[in-house]
Amino acid sequence: MHLVGLLCMIVTLSNLPLATANANANANANANAVFYAAPILVMVFSVFILREVLSPLNVFAVCSGFSGIIVILRPVEFNWAAMAALGSAITLAINAVMVRKLPKGQTTVHKLFLNYLLVIPASGLLAFWDW
Repeated sequence: MHLVGLLCMIVTLSNLPLATANANANANANANAVFYAAPILVMVFSVFILREVLSPLNVFAVCSGFSGIIVILRPVEFNWAAMAALGSAITLAINAVMVRKLPKGQTTVHKLFLNYLLVIPASGLLAFWDW
């Protein structure tokens, strides 16, 4: 899951502008703004995966956060790179929620170590392909 998120992030960062300071970026999605959706999605996924209950203030925060992302993006055109950014935000959020579901005997550092240990060979293949 982590590898898919990283690959989506690479596609996004290579095809979308990082900030809306560029006047030509108005029609394109802003990669940075879509990445801001990850913490908001953590709250949403924790309701479904961890069975947490959100307070009305939390629901308001989620709705206003998504509204803010929509305002920043000004979605005139939604292309495949914007979908990759959304995929990256979703996988990062799922990863964050799954870390909270770790067994008591397994530490967060152990889980992150295993994640990156699995990513290293795939990253090596991508680096070799680019050389």
